[in-house]
Amino acid sequence: MDPRRRARDGGIDRVRVVEDYAGVIYEGAPAETDRFAVAVHREGKYTVEVVDRDGRLGAYRVTADSFDANGEAVREEVRTGKLALARTLRDEVAELYGLAESLSESARDDSDGEHDPALDRLSRARRAADGAVAAAEDGEEEPADDRLFDVGSALSEFRELLAGEDRSGYDDGAVAAMAPKALAGIERVDAAVDAPL
Repeated sequence: MDPRRRARDGGIDRVRVVEDYAGVIYEGAPAETDRFAVAVHREGKYTVEVVDRDGRLGAYRVTADSFDANGEAVREEVRTGKLALARTLRDEVAELYGLAESLSESARDDSDGEHDPALDRLSRARRAADGAVAAAEDGEEEPADDRLFDVGSALSEFRELLAGEDRSGYDDGAVAAMAPKALAGIERVDAAVDAPL
């Protein structure tokens, strides 16, 4: 992956690349303030987190669809601030929902008519994340933060369900795959709330 432009106009001070399952695969200062490259496997799913020279956080997702025919995921501009973090959170929550749905017994067979409470919480988190992005795009900081808090609340409830006696019907492997992603989402919420527009 090769982002070629600096974050806003302050340059990039730190870069952290996190693969969804392997964890942190790179962390450090870029060789150049307005360009960095990290070798990754194109089939992985990554969150690239940056800190600009003003200390502002930013993040974006890199997935298989991000790579071109040459095997490169070039990003011309890296943004920091609340909107960038909210957009990344929205993508992460959507992917967590997709994972939970694929692992849910009730999603595969809902003939009993019962809803999966864990999926309900993630659906609520998705709607709130969409709202946070929309508010941030409109420059509305307080409504954006309100929606971000809603995301955090829904993800916390999701984690509580996974930690419950019946784990909301998910097996140990599913819980192990999803619980860290929910926690990472809560941490992303905290960072986005603290970030300026």
